[in-house]
Amino acid sequence: MTAEGADLRANYLLKWEAIRRSREEGAATYDLWGLAHPGIAHFKAGFGGREVRYVGGWDLVLDPLGRGVYEAAQRARVRWARSRAGLAPGAAPGSSLPSAGDGDGATDESRGAETGQGAEAG
Repeated sequence: MTAEGADLRANYLLKWEAIRRSREEGAATYDLWGLAHPGIAHFKAGFGGREVRYVGGWDLVLDPLGRGVYEAAQRARVRWARSRAGLAPGAAPGSSLPSAGDGDGATDESRGAETGQGAEAG
């Protein structure tokens, strides 16, 4: 994101437009998927939804070899991105490979919908 985009809160407009279009197409809920830190929670709360806790995201590995290739590619991608940004190799403390959601089981829903789970639209 550019500094100008951050100042204009462009991500708010993009997310609101996705919620609005989902609602126009008949969706009743919109799952914003996970609370990462207070800034993200604040962003999501601004849409007027409510927090709903689920068990979290899990991966069903159907092809162990394919999963290994995927994980190796993810590690290579992170190393490349970190070196490109001038950061030291290795992951930040407490980080892990991305999976479906952030794994904490928390979701924050707002009006609109994509998933059909969670809060009713008002």
